[in-house]
Amino acid sequence: MTTRRKLELAGAGLAAIALVIFFVQWLNHREQIIRAEEQEKAAKEQISEREHDIAVLQQSIKDRDTQNAREIAALQQQIALVRTPQQAAQVIPQYIPMPQGQTFGPLKEITNTPPTFKPGDFILPSEDALPLAQTLNKCKQDQVSLGTCTKDLSDTNNQLEARTMQFKLAQDDADRWKKVAKGGSAWARTLKLMGYAACAGGGAYLGSRIQTGTVAPTAGAATGVIGCHFVLK
Repeated sequence: MTTRRKLELAGAGLAAIALVIFFVQWLNHREQIIRAEEQEKAAKEQISEREHDIAVLQQSIKDRDTQNAREIAALQQQIALVRTPQQAAQVIPQYIPMPQGQTFGPLKEITNTPPTFKPGDFILPSEDALPLAQTLNKCKQDQVSLGTCTKDLSDTNNQLEARTMQFKLAQDDADRWKKVAKGGSAWARTLKLMGYAACAGGGAYLGSRIQTGTVAPTAGAATGVIGCHFVLK
């Protein structure tokens, strides 16, 4: 077998390999694109769901804060109308649960007259009734605000988690498309290098068919590599 014949066979074999490699690489890249599109669609749906969750949480905070403001205003209005020890005695049980059957009232002064209170009733000096009612009212306001703030904090943390998830989904999607744009995995890049080698072989084969000697096969190999560069880049 002559040297030329050997070059022709080697070039033909490499050209066949090049076609197979091109086809495999095209299928691989196409599969990556399809997979990326499917994952992008799923990511967008999840991002949209997180956006809906955030909107619901924001509305919950807004509604809760509105209700809190109403309750605080009602408590402030209530205590503003309390101006006497007797009025204070009427509102204090609203802030301190009283045992059933027991009452609360201010004691004006200690006398020898048998008291009207029965055992177990709560009494205190009349001068202390109004300050106590005001203090208990303020505690009730603080309790209402604390409950609202605790729930608002929980919803705010949930919003932060949702935003973090949205960012991660978007970042993963961007990284996925960046990988596709760069040609995929390391195996795909290896196939690309093999494609260059096959193109060089195919070019050398065609060159040897056109003209004898070493110049034509070399020029054909160079032409094949250049052609592959535009196809594989």
